[in-house]
Amino acid sequence: MIAKPSRSTRKANWWLTVNIKVRVAATVYLIYGILVYWPILIGKRFFWEDFFIQEYPIREFCFYTLGLRHTIPFWNPFSWAWSLLLSDAQTAFWYPCNLLEIAITHLIFPTIKHLPILVPETVTLLHLPLAALGVFYLLRNQFKASGIIALIAGITFGFGARMVAEQNHPMEILQLSLLPWEVLLTMISWKSLRGAIGLGLLFGISFLAGQPQTFLLIALFLGTFTLWETTRRALERNSKQSTIQPLFHLATAFFVATGVAAIQFLPLLELTQLSARQHLSYLDASMGSMHPFRFISFFVPKFFGEFPGYLMPKNVDRSNGMWYWEGTFYWGVLAEILALFGIIRLWSRRKSSDPRARYVGFFVAFSIFAVAYSMGSYTGVQWLFWKFIPIFDHIRMPNRMLWFVWFLGSLATAFGLEELIREPQLLQTYKRYFYWSSAIFILLNAL
Repeated sequence: MIAKPSRSTRKANWWLTVNIKVRVAATVYLIYGILVYWPILIGKRFFWEDFFIQEYPIREFCFYTLGLRHTIPFWNPFSWAWSLLLSDAQTAFWYPCNLLEIAITHLIFPTIKHLPILVPETVTLLHLPLAALGVFYLLRNQFKASGIIALIAGITFGFGARMVAEQNHPMEILQLSLLPWEVLLTMISWKSLRGAIGLGLLFGISFLAGQPQTFLLIALFLGTFTLWETTRRALERNSKQSTIQPLFHLATAFFVATGVAAIQFLPLLELTQLSARQHLSYLDASMGSMHPFRFISFFVPKFFGEFPGYLMPKNVDRSNGMWYWEGTFYWGVLAEILALFGIIRLWSRRKSSDPRARYVGFFVAFSIFAVAYSMGSYTGVQWLFWKFIPIFDHIRMPNRMLWFVWFLGSLATAFGLEELIREPQLLQTYKRYFYWSSAIFILLNAL
């Protein structure tokens, strides 16, 4: 029997019962984003690297062809020697927000000849509060977290170091911002065919957002999550219909997504067979393997500095001198300590009906898999996928699987924070855990 909180405890935690509406959370995240990124919004700062090499030239050419010439950009004569544009998923031409930015810019400034750089930058930045709002709504809707806790956890994902590191790769931002909404609809689809159709529509749109590798990893994540739920239902001896329903609905969602994305997916299949991506050697596919030393970035995001190639062992990782942002998965000292605390607290209740504890086993299992896969050539897990699983021989950068550790960690942060606030005496009970975890962070930062 669990003792009820005392009257004084309930009174101290009254703010946990405050109902925060979605529009209020959206406003908070939008204001937060403006406060952080205002130099970009007024033209004092700008995106860098791939944004000016790839993203902006594509957006500008699409604006010219569609907005001014009213034609479809099948080819791009200004980049990479007349490269294919419309059939390349990396261009994200069909993504609704990219089409909308062309239409709005043309309507507001009918005589303008070039797409303002601020337009694609703003569209990218607007996806950060969208990502945070997705985590907020997911925690409130499926994990029954309190409003304040969900609001805080949204910031750790939507405005975390991983998002900041990818801001010059807008297509990555788009994919990651849709991830919590896809997980939300996946969990709804387990019980509702309407949810499955909604997931299919959103998932198809996410394919149009570019970065097919990220899309593939998200599909693997959603499929594994659904398989976990199916197995859980089987162990609980649910009816046969209830047990297979999640898998059936996920298959329906993927079928709908294929139809939505067909305009981009079918040309991509043909193009891939004619490109260098037809089959990557494992040397190329494992490029970006997470070196064991780089896991320190979970504790100190810039431990190796701006250019870690100078501090990492040579001839160990082909990407020593580049991709340094790819190895950053930190989402906050206190947030990470609370995430692990939440996992520890909920582990003993993982067989209960508590929506937070129900999936803690999946959180741990997939995180372990993600770490093993991310290490690429150091563990061999990625090699198994490259060798035996279709399509995985077309992609590289295995460290990107760690995105899901960061995502699940953001959710677990909410679990740990809520456990601690609802039962403040746990701070004394687990004082050794908090002492040691804090000491480790302080020591690594001192180094």
